[in-house]
Formats: sequence, structure tokens, C-alpha cells
Amino acid sequence: MRTGAVFATTAIALVSGLVIGQPQIERWQEARIDSCEQRAARLSQLDLLDRWPSTLQPVSPTAGCDSSDGIAPYAARRFNGIPDPGGVTAYYRTAVEQDGWTVAVGIPSTALLCASRDVDGTTAYLTVSAGTDSSVDLYISDETQSGSQRCA
Repeated sequence: MRTGAVFATTAIALVSGLVIGQPQIERWQEARIDSCEQRAARLSQLDLLDRWPSTLQPVSPTAGCDSSDGIAPYAARRFNGIPDPGGVTAYYRTAVEQDGWTVAVGIPSTALLCASRDVDGTTAYLTVSAGTDSSVDLYISDETQSGSQRCA
């Protein structure tokens, strides 16, 4: 009998805590989103998004918060043109090394280049990949990408 009373009291306390705690959770989530948007704005200011090989033409950059794996800030840019994978890789390898990025050794087959660097106290990860047969994507985030685009 005592076990049932303890269970009922625990269940009521848990439900009450969830109901009372909801506004705090919502404020915490809103603060996380605000922080993510600020970080995305910071990543969008990185010089690499404004540099590209002469064989490519830039498309407007994007920045925001990716919610597929939690809330991760990112900045990205697509470049149109017929990419020469070797030339694009060489161009960005030189550019990232000049900007203080560390080029990754483990690069997935779908990526041309992966690198990481501290940006204001947080590690940022860069991926250069062939978006399509006629485009290249540059993606910078505070989290490594998942799946085949993951840079180790």
C-alpha cells in the first residue's frame, strides 16, 4: 500500500514539475535559438564565404540554425560553374590554411575539403563539397555534418 502512495505522490510531483516548468523550458529554448541566430550571424562574417576560385560564380550566402540535429548555427554559400575538383580543392586548401583553419585528414568521398578552426572560443567546421555537377557548396557550422558529408 505504501508503494502505491509513493508512486502516486511521485507521479503528481513529476506532472506538476512539467506543467510548472514549461515556461522555463520555453524561455530556455528561446534563448538557445537567439544564441544560435547570433552565432550564425558571426559565422556568416567569415572571410572564406566571400572568396572563391575565378571559375565559379557566387550565389547569395545563407545563414541560420539547423534543427535536424538539435540547434546548430551555420553559414553557407553555393558557387555555380563547372567545378574542377582539383582546382577548387587546391584553392580552398590554400585559403583555409591562410585563415588559420586546420585541414582534416579524414575526408568523406562526397567532400572536397574539410577543416576546423576556433571562432570566438567555439570550434567551427568547414566543408567544401560538390553540390551538383555545376556547383560547389561551402558550409561552416559549429557541428560536424552528419551522414556522408561528415568531416572527421
